[in-house]
Amino acid sequence: MRPKQLKPPPISFDYMVSMEHGPVLSRTLDLINGFVKDRNGDQWDAWISGREAHNVALKKSASRDCLDHLSDASAWGNDSYSFRPSQ
Repeated sequence: MRPKQLKPPPISFDYMVSMEHGPVLSRTLDLINGFVKDRNGDQWDAWISGREAHNVALKKSASRDCLDHLSDASAWGNDSYSFRPSQ
């Protein structure tokens, strides 16, 4: 008899939403759309601006220390990332 295989825990307990350009976590989509009215929504609004044309941007500069939960590759490995406030 084979031992029962345990499933790894999910990375997120969120739902994936099918969007035109790929999947998005439902909680993230709610934050982008301004539907979250709690501490997380307040933190999102303190850092993230804009929702026009489905684009978001940082309101204030972020140092690498502020991004300690991201790997170096995630934080700095992509030239399309910009951790400076939008103009």
